[in-house]
Amino acid sequence: MRYFDWNIAIGNYFFNYEKAGKDVHLFISPLEVGKIGVNQLGFTSEEDAIADYYNALSNGYAGFTKSVPIIRRVEKLFTLWNDRKAGIFKWNKIDLQIDGSYITDQTTHITYPFYLAMLTAFIMPLTSNDNEYKASAYYPRLNKFLNDSGLDNEKIGATDFGIIDKLWSDLSEWSTSTYKTDIGVFNVGHFGNRNWIHVGKVFAQCILTPSDIRNLPRLFSLAGFMPDTNIPTGSIRNALLKNGADVGLSKSALKILKEGDSDLQNVIINIAKGEHYKWRGNVERKQGEKIEEKDAWVYARLFSAFTVDKVNEELNHCYFIYSTNDFPDNLNYNNFPVTSLANGFSRPIQMEFNPLLILQDKYNKWKSASVLDNVILYRNNVNGISNDYWIQTDKLYPTSKMYLLCNDAKKESIESWGKSSFSHGNFKKADLDGVPEGYTLYSISNPQQGHPNEPILQLQTHLEIQFIGGLKVKNRAFFNYYLPKIRIEGVGETAKVYALLSQSDIKIYLDKPAFFGEEWVFPDNFPLDEDFIIKVEGIEALETYPHQIISCSVEINCIVDGNHPVRNSYDEIIQNPNGDYAIGNNVQISNLSQQAGDLPDFWGCQQISKPYSQSPFDYNHRKGNALLYYLSFVGRCNTQTFGSTFDAIFSSENMFDTLNKSNLRTVKKYALLYLDYLGYVDFDQYQQQIVVNKPQLMLIPDKTEIKAYLTGARTEEFVEKLFEYAKRESININIAKQDNFFESYLIPDTIVVVPQNCQNATVGLKALEELAQQFGVCFNFIDKPYRQPQIIQWGLRSFSADLIGYRNNMYEKRQTEETDYPYKRDVFDTEMLKFTPSAEGELLDRELSLVQYNIHYEWLYRFWHNSICYDVDKNWGQFLLLSSQRKNVIYYDEASRILGAPSHVQLPKFIAKSLILLSGRIPSFQRISVDGNYISYQLYKNVPKTFADNLFKKLEQSVQSYKFRAI
Repeated sequence: MRYFDWNIAIGNYFFNYEKAGKDVHLFISPLEVGKIGVNQLGFTSEEDAIADYYNALSNGYAGFTKSVPIIRRVEKLFTLWNDRKAGIFKWNKIDLQIDGSYITDQTTHITYPFYLAMLTAFIMPLTSNDNEYKASAYYPRLNKFLNDSGLDNEKIGATDFGIIDKLWSDLSEWSTSTYKTDIGVFNVGHFGNRNWIHVGKVFAQCILTPSDIRNLPRLFSLAGFMPDTNIPTGSIRNALLKNGADVGLSKSALKILKEGDSDLQNVIINIAKGEHYKWRGNVERKQGEKIEEKDAWVYARLFSAFTVDKVNEELNHCYFIYSTNDFPDNLNYNNFPVTSLANGFSRPIQMEFNPLLILQDKYNKWKSASVLDNVILYRNNVNGISNDYWIQTDKLYPTSKMYLLCNDAKKESIESWGKSSFSHGNFKKADLDGVPEGYTLYSISNPQQGHPNEPILQLQTHLEIQFIGGLKVKNRAFFNYYLPKIRIEGVGETAKVYALLSQSDIKIYLDKPAFFGEEWVFPDNFPLDEDFIIKVEGIEALETYPHQIISCSVEINCIVDGNHPVRNSYDEIIQNPNGDYAIGNNVQISNLSQQAGDLPDFWGCQQISKPYSQSPFDYNHRKGNALLYYLSFVGRCNTQTFGSTFDAIFSSENMFDTLNKSNLRTVKKYALLYLDYLGYVDFDQYQQQIVVNKPQLMLIPDKTEIKAYLTGARTEEFVEKLFEYAKRESININIAKQDNFFESYLIPDTIVVVPQNCQNATVGLKALEELAQQFGVCFNFIDKPYRQPQIIQWGLRSFSADLIGYRNNMYEKRQTEETDYPYKRDVFDTEMLKFTPSAEGELLDRELSLVQYNIHYEWLYRFWHNSICYDVDKNWGQFLLLSSQRKNVIYYDEASRILGAPSHVQLPKFIAKSLILLSGRIPSFQRISVDGNYISYQLYKNVPKTFADNLFKKLEQSVQSYKFRAI
């Protein structure tokens, strides 16, 4: 390979669009080089790849040879890069070549600095397992590495390293200014001894391996650190020494921590502090990865807070819990239930001030603690929380009004600072009842200087512009619904904040709502699809990277099912289907013609011609509809992106009072399942990926009219054009919102299309077919035994596996290890029809039971039969157990065509989906009496009796008659 082939391969390893907005460390060893060569350049062995890389650095470009010292080779490449880069990016040329090799990645169209592959050679000496030298020795290691690899025989010292120093700054400029963080953020960094003019930057990149950095959250967890706190350097050092080996830090890092140079130790400590700043309070793991009990804990910070009763001159203390993780459903601290309030904060917990307070929930494995400090600052205007609350903060800004609570041991020092650092009236004692005993409370504002000795009382001079919320479609770009807010802590509420449009150089001032602290919002009709930067009047150096508000310009008729996973009848993803399979809402099966037996329920066989009459469309472009617009625009996303988008809409609409005793995490979980079952998206629970479905019409049961439910992708433009077309063609559009109980789920409005003025069913079907062709909407027909619309619900019902097949598959393929996690065990109760927690010390029934474990936000399900353990799907496992005990739990009301299934006994996916798609509505809830127990049931609407009877034979359930209350 030529040098520039390697430059692109190594560049892509470090910088790519998946790294957007993330920090990039240039850690690389010969091992990584070998893997890059095999994975990207097609080498058959890592050894061959490494040898070729070394050769490319010596002879892979006509501009240098081995006889040219490596420093001069770097200099040549840097000069060539500086000469060419302006033209490359100005003219956006992607097909340029040097020495017969492309200089731009032909797949991603990223042009990497020409020196990048050469720069990695100066990092690898520090990533090899060479114990011959002191940990702080760089140049001896470098010269040995260059000599051993055949890259250079001449000695290199500090005087030769000036050119390398320039590369770091150029690379940082390239990642942030040229690519604007879209492919990763490279910060130069300089840790350690200030006399390390050059090599400190190299050490900053690679003193910890990527594996070391990934393991730091485990260290924070073992040390009991709380996230969103400032951990003292000494505490970080002690945790590294005590727990470093336990969490798997590399031998080289451990050696430095125990025996190495103090400057190198500080490098590691500073990196650890940086990672703790980003830590969410839990140990991340991949889906299905095992986790030990000690790593299963989630840590969330306790924030001290209070309100002031001005009438009674009294302070009322409480605590807030803050976490970027969603709270579990039944999180309970010391008999105080913890539920969401807004933006990661819980509702307030009324507790007296206690600096040593530690709260924990052993069942959910959550722990929260206060930050132990003799001086505490409080501010209001915290995002999403009433301004009546003054909440603990770790930052002192020169423009903020705050309260300061200090231990009386610090009182003299604090008051001395107050006299010297505040103008008259800006520092005064707050004379309130309820101040914690042994503490004094002060009201402070506009400090002129920080405290000489207290770290928390140092004035924050670094200002940062933050985008809060919004529907982010890519790095630096937001969707044009629910625009983000702009937050600038410490700038003052009277600051003038504006967006400067890059093309027109026009200033657009942001609005400053009352009661939102240091937050600003975009004005109505803000320009779309144009770069802008956010600035503050009078602060020239403070600005953002260019951002955009993106219009919704996606053509939904271009969405195809080719990007969807292919599934078998057990809802398992398969790669090369040989027989029947499902994609999105549709199945490919050989017996579709057998749907004829159910067709009369869908066909409108007693068709009644009704005149066209359309009431005004009760439809808006917010909440669930906007969420579907977003999913339609991005096409595919992971659950983390879905969650943040859901949170942004939920917070913007201030919907926390709609949660109905549920937590936001559970609401999001079921919202995603219902979006799948309603046909809007395809959700892969194993890969945690979401793909929007192509828009589709599907018939729903009605004997007097032809009715079709519209599901799949949707945009505002599509909906508006559909409504206009329907008016012209005498088609009624029935719009229905989900029941109020499900308001918090952000489900789109149900749209049902009903052709009018139709003398028979054939005319109605023709109208639907023409509509589908007009908008590129899927509306499938089959040709045998005669041309007829495909009944999507029937196909899903027929395609779904049955309990006999699942049981046989379980016995054959699903036997698993007999590991029990008693600390997180729930057992399914066939009387109450739900999982109940095991009592402490309760023995597990290994003859016949279904058990669930909540292991760090992932549910595991184990079916025990005859002392053998099987890994099962929850839904199938429940019906296996019910069948084993010959218990029928499905009820049907023929008069109202409502089918009831226990709320906590969820149906297998294709069965549940076939039922929900009969109406396009989420099933409602009703409590009914079953064997003397009142049990919550889900009621599925518009279910024909024949459909129900045939469906539940698959689950070895006999459908029983029941009269449900009217819904």
